[in-house]
This record gives sequence, C-alpha cells and structure tokens, in this order.
Amino acid sequence: SYTLPVFVAGMNTNNEALEVHADGQNNNFIGACGTTAGASFHRLYGSFGLIVEEGTTEAPTTAAPFAAPTNPPGAEVLELPGDLEGSTLSYLFTFDDPNTGGKDSITVTYTAPVTGWVAVGASETGLMVGSDSVIGIPATGEVKKYTLNSKSGDLSGIKVMPDDKQTLANTAITQANGMTTLTYTKILVEDDEVPINRVGENIFIAAVGTSNTLGFHSVRGSFSLSGKVVERDNSLWVVHGWLAAIAWGVMCPLAILAGLFRKYIPGEGMWFQIHRILQTLVIVLTIASVAVAIAALNKETPARLSANHFSVDFADGHRLIGLVVLIAGIVQVVNGVLRPHLPPKPEPNDAEEGNNDTPPQAAEKSSARKLWDVLHRLLGVGLLALTWYQIQLGIFWYHEFFNNGDSESTLNIFYGVIGVLGALIVIGVAMRVLMG
Repeated sequence: SYTLPVFVAGMNTNNEALEVHADGQNNNFIGACGTTAGASFHRLYGSFGLIVEEGTTEAPTTAAPFAAPTNPPGAEVLELPGDLEGSTLSYLFTFDDPNTGGKDSITVTYTAPVTGWVAVGASETGLMVGSDSVIGIPATGEVKKYTLNSKSGDLSGIKVMPDDKQTLANTAITQANGMTTLTYTKILVEDDEVPINRVGENIFIAAVGTSNTLGFHSVRGSFSLSGKVVERDNSLWVVHGWLAAIAWGVMCPLAILAGLFRKYIPGEGMWFQIHRILQTLVIVLTIASVAVAIAALNKETPARLSANHFSVDFADGHRLIGLVVLIAGIVQVVNGVLRPHLPPKPEPNDAEEGNNDTPPQAAEKSSARKLWDVLHRLLGVGLLALTWYQIQLGIFWYHEFFNNGDSESTLNIFYGVIGVLGALIVIGVAMRVLMG
C-alpha cells in the first residue's frame, strides 16, 4: 500500500528561501515518511531537486535527485573498525522522547555491507553471552529484541524477548545496493536489560549473517560508542587449552604406551612408575584446566547472570564433556590405587633339587583382578577417545571466538600428533595380543 500526499504551494512567498521557482532553476525539496498514522520519528527521509518550467501543468520530467541521508540530523556516526570494517553505526540520544512514552531513548542506525540479517545491541562486557540485541530479519521484516544467553550452533541460546518487552519504536530493516540497514529507537533503561548510559561509555556488539533468515553469524565484533574496539581477553582460555592438550594429548597416551611396551623399558617395575607418574600429572593438569575455565567464565559473565559452567548447550556440549572427563579421570585414578593386587611372584626353584631348567610358574590372577584389568583398560581407552574429541571441540570453538574461525592449521597439528600416538597404541595392543 502507498500513502500519496497532494498539496498546492504558492509560487511567491514572503520568504525567498521557500520560493518555488518556475524559471528553469532547481528547486530543493525534502521528504520523509513514518510507520504510524500519527506524527512520529521518520522511518525514511531524504532530499531531491526538481526543475519546473513556467506553464507546466504535468509532473515535471526533469529531476536531479540528491543522495538521501541515512542518519538522523545531529546523530553521531561511527565507522566501525576491526572485523566490522565497512559497517557504520549512528546513534542519537533523545530526552523525554514522545515515541517511547516520554522516556529517554537512543535511535540507532546500523548499516552493514551484506545482504543478510543484522544485529546490534548493548553489552556490559563486549561478549555475546549476557548481552541484549536487536535483530533485523529481512526475510520476515521483523525487528525485535533478543536475549543472548549462550553460544551454540543451533541458536538455542538466542531467545526473543516476550511481547511485553518489545518496546522498540520506529523499527525498520531495509536492503539496497548490497547493504542492509537496521534502524530502531530504544528506551535507555529497561528492567532486566543491559542499561544504556546517557553520559559515560557504552559497549555495543554487532553481528551479521549471510542470509535473510536468522542463522550463525559470519562476522561479529564489539566496540564502544567512542569508536574503540573492545577486545576479549583470551589469556585464560589459552592456559586452559594448553593444560588440557598436554594432559590428554601427550601425557595420557605416553602413560598408555609405557604399559604396552613395558618389556622394552629397562629397570624392574620402571614402566609402572612412569605410568603412575604420568597419569597422576594428567589428573592434576585436568583439575587445573577446569579451574582456569571456571575462572575465565566467572570473569566474563555479568553479575546478574549465571555462568552456566557445565551447560550442555554450549559449543556442542564442550562444558558438560569437561565435567564428565574430570569425574571419570578421578575415578580412574582412584580405581588404580584400589586395584586388586597381583599374586606374588614364584620363588626360583632350589638348585639342589635339580630343577634349574624348569621355569617358575606364576600363580593365576584372581577373578577380581581379571575384571579390574578389563574395566581399567576400557575406561582408559574410552577416556582417551572422549578427550581427543573434547580437545578438537576446544580448538574449533577457540578459533571461532578469537580467530574468525581459522582453526584448520591448529587442528591439522593436533591430528598429526594424536595420529602418531594413536598408531603406536594400536601397534602396542597388536603386539601384546600376538605375543600372548
């Protein structure tokens, strides 16, 4: 549907600046439109030129259009840096805004060089989790407020706010010339939402997708309204990853290899000492890795939200798998300490009895020991496989958050290391089976 205004304007006025010239000169006009029948903040506006000849009775055919501005007069305009380079954000504070029931508001216009959904909103930390966002979806034309509770590939952590929280005004999502523009007016301070300060620094996050329906973002970033990039501190996550990788990517496989190739390790019982020391270090590093991850989550999570340390929804279950590995690893160590003992070694035959050529026979293992051997090995192999999958998840999601998803080279190194160690474990198992 269209709204068509028709009016008659006098050619001569007392204000020379407002005269309409019919002598071939250019006439500058402005136009604007809103989203409601009553007067409100405009959705679109612009200026254009018309050349009118005296005596013309039809609509003029000569026009000199001006580039229509996309930002409200008086708005601050930011050229966004970093990963959001090429995008612009303008904002304008309005006090006692009639469009928001007389409450102070901010009008935001975010333009990104994509043909897809776009999102922008306030954040306390510069991180997605715990922030609020306004998302414009071109496929439906919807512009709504969302809460961002967690990061997950299926978008389950992105929740649209209830209807009574949808208080935006002057919303629009438009596309032209490969650009997508999201516009909205939002109340500065609302219950259970990230407040926006009239005075002082505000942190915003932004993201864009590659399709007109909501999906996983292709580009994201955070910035302050002063134009500074807000960088996420990755130092604790680096420590977390290295602790876990050393524990389960190197030490645990070496401990298993010590048991498989025990005959080739010199020294009575030396293989067992190596196995025990390495596995103890594995658990110590695992506990340290989990503790560092909890500290990192606590540091990043706003006080008003739960850190969800062991949420199943995050990063394909990475947090929950970490808890399972920690518990199972401790059980494995305790299981090793409480293992049923082997039968005593037979004493050498007495040389005086003339039995020097008969090797001493070892006593048979107890049923409890045989069962323990099976369970200990199954749990060990299962834990190793699970932790290798967990480390792969960690590498992938770390690079998603901190390196624009460029995880291929790191994953290839990891696959190379575990490929070699895994092959040695398979060879060791095969040798033990063949040699009885």
